[in-house]
Amino acid sequence: MCIIIALTGYHHQAAEEEEEAGHKLYSLKTDQNYILNWSLPEQSFFSERARTTPLDRLHITDGMNILEVGCGSGGVIARIASTYPRVTITGIDSSQKAIDEAQRMADQQHLSNVRFIHADAHSLPFDAGEFDLCFFQTVLMHLRDPHEALAQMVNVTRSGGRITALAEGDWSHVGSQPACDALDGIITLFLQAMARRGGDPFIGGKLSFFFEQLDVIEIETFENMPREIITGKELLDNGYLAIASSFFDREHFTDLLSQVEDWCDNARGYLVMPASFGATAVKKH
Repeated sequence: MCIIIALTGYHHQAAEEEEEAGHKLYSLKTDQNYILNWSLPEQSFFSERARTTPLDRLHITDGMNILEVGCGSGGVIARIASTYPRVTITGIDSSQKAIDEAQRMADQQHLSNVRFIHADAHSLPFDAGEFDLCFFQTVLMHLRDPHEALAQMVNVTRSGGRITALAEGDWSHVGSQPACDALDGIITLFLQAMARRGGDPFIGGKLSFFFEQLDVIEIETFENMPREIITGKELLDNGYLAIASSFFDREHFTDLLSQVEDWCDNARGYLVMPASFGATAVKKH
């Protein structure tokens, strides 16, 4: 069984991969701005999810110049570029490997209306007012300074243009049923580690507050879907499990995984996943 760390958010350098007792472990690294990093194997997981990302919230029309912040391996951009061939779309990510993968995908699909740039969300390398639309998903919760990142997005969006958070998580009330001490302990440590490193795992429920600090109007917040419930088998097989191997020594980590596997096999357990919220607003004239 292969377990990966499915930590949604702003994508940074590939994590260091190790292998122990048949499990693939990804030890997380941090830098000055970004809370968590993730590896290319996880990007295939998020690329699959990108195929179902609702695009109607973006209000895309022909001729738009669009920016995605935290594009990862470019799954959402590929959908937009092929669905709306008369738009131009740029993706930025802090992971050079993610950018390389996104460019490879675009070349394979012969997408001529896209570009990918290695850049920092806290310092976007674009002119003021360059884009008609700027959007992101599961980015803010992993940033040390989400206010600055949002201010940067507003700056590069034209007056009357739109800034949209497609999805940001709220990890309130996430937990296992029936209770699995090992799994709930892993989640608790993950949330504590994110908070210690400056991230906010509950930011999805605070989007209206963050957007109200910006030079925008017509703020609208929304819930993307009812809180998802997944079985223990899905948790292990599909890469949902939020495990940071750097939180534990190897022996402890392997023991925790074994306990979660036993819970899946014997208790037929399930996990209540994070809620997902979004917001959209228009930049003032």
